[in-house]
Amino acid sequence: MPAPVRSFRLSLLAFQQTTRLRARAPRLVLLGAIVLGAALRWHHLGAESAWLDEAYSIDLARRPIDQILRQGWTDIHPPLYYVTLHAWTALAGTSEAGARLLSTMFDLGTLVATWGVARALAGPSVAAITALLLALSPFHVEFAQEARMYALLGLTSTLSMQAFVALVRGRSTRATVGYVVATTLLMYTHVHSVFVIAAQAAAFGWWLAVDRTSQARSSLFRWLAALTAVFVLFLPWMTVLWNQLSRVRESFWIQRPPWGDGLALFASYAGSERAALILGGFAVLGVLALMTRRSDPPVAPRPLGVLVPWLIIPALAPLVVSEIATPVFLPKYTIAASIPFAILAASGIVRIPVLPLRVAAVALVTALSLHDLLHFYDTRRREGWRTAVAIVESLARPGDVLLFYPEFNHYPFDHYRRRDDLVSVPFPLAPLVPIPDPPLLDELLDDTVGTKPRVWLIALQGAPERIPIAEGLARRRTERRHIVVEWLEVDLFERPK
Repeated sequence: MPAPVRSFRLSLLAFQQTTRLRARAPRLVLLGAIVLGAALRWHHLGAESAWLDEAYSIDLARRPIDQILRQGWTDIHPPLYYVTLHAWTALAGTSEAGARLLSTMFDLGTLVATWGVARALAGPSVAAITALLLALSPFHVEFAQEARMYALLGLTSTLSMQAFVALVRGRSTRATVGYVVATTLLMYTHVHSVFVIAAQAAAFGWWLAVDRTSQARSSLFRWLAALTAVFVLFLPWMTVLWNQLSRVRESFWIQRPPWGDGLALFASYAGSERAALILGGFAVLGVLALMTRRSDPPVAPRPLGVLVPWLIIPALAPLVVSEIATPVFLPKYTIAASIPFAILAASGIVRIPVLPLRVAAVALVTALSLHDLLHFYDTRRREGWRTAVAIVESLARPGDVLLFYPEFNHYPFDHYRRRDDLVSVPFPLAPLVPIPDPPLLDELLDDTVGTKPRVWLIALQGAPERIPIAEGLARRRTERRHIVVEWLEVDLFERPK
């Protein structure tokens, strides 16, 4: 074979191999992100004790399904997570790691779903970098390591948005069914699902404002029909939801947040203020990139018309509701908005025109995320109930009274307790009710603990209400022990013989 022909064939083969590698690269990055994300989420998974909300989740998951559903009347969350945890713990157990492992699986699912929706909106390169950003996200690692519904909220909101994009871009029955299923699961996961659906409505409004074609109108009718099906499937829970909302309006423990929390929210998503400045800058660049991005043939709705409402409404609408009605804003409730933030930041990184600079940007974000994760792992975030219960049970005598303030602290204590000869007594006043003056407090304590010779007061460290309660017990008894352990304070009071 002549040398020029051989050289041409070798060059063609090299080109084909390079093309195949480039086509596979995003999927290889996704696979690497899944492996990295799993390692980061499983690291120290059971190191800390279960805290109050986790202990409540595990306690509820141990009950029969009918009791879990009835508990919805006194809880503020829909039941999907608790029902799923019920099935999961039957296999994985109720240890800290076993219960939290379910959330890690949900969050890894979010990573894959985000790759899919980012690929549909902004292309495979953006999808690959988005997957890496989420794998390294301290925000997502935190809630992937918590036995609560927030990782499931992130997953179902992402699946709903992915199905929403597929639904409005095509007429397939599969897309419609996928949207109905994903959005129904979202509704049964968390009340803040309404903000995700509101973001979808805003995306449609944006589309209709710039494109009043028959395609837009027919897509709107398909979406409204699918949303009607979601509403019908959610009807069995509507009565419970109304009861929950009524109780939230009357009294809720969340404080009204300052407007600055809206900006601080992005530092939570990024892992630190420094990382937020860098990722926020890339996100702005991503917005500019998507504003000028053109596809052939044109694809509707435009990516920016989906991502911007998806970012702003789930993140900031709870702040508005908190200002004009009942406070309902917590960063973990807004986990849905962290997904478009990552997609926009990845779009900005891909926009960098020079490959070495893009690599440097990815390396910088990776280094910042790993630094913030090291701080995350080294910081104690939960009360040490496991240690505190072991200490109390080693020192307590049969018949000792355990007085909890607030009363719901019995959930984490009961999760770890091994002895059944100790009497649990809840403090009779709710946390938001002021502690009465000494004469009334003494009567209240006498009615609560009676003449029991030994009383253990168990409260969160630094809780201001603990001091007057402890002083009230000390007027009838002598304080024998004061134990501080991992954000908890335990006092033993004993009547003189």
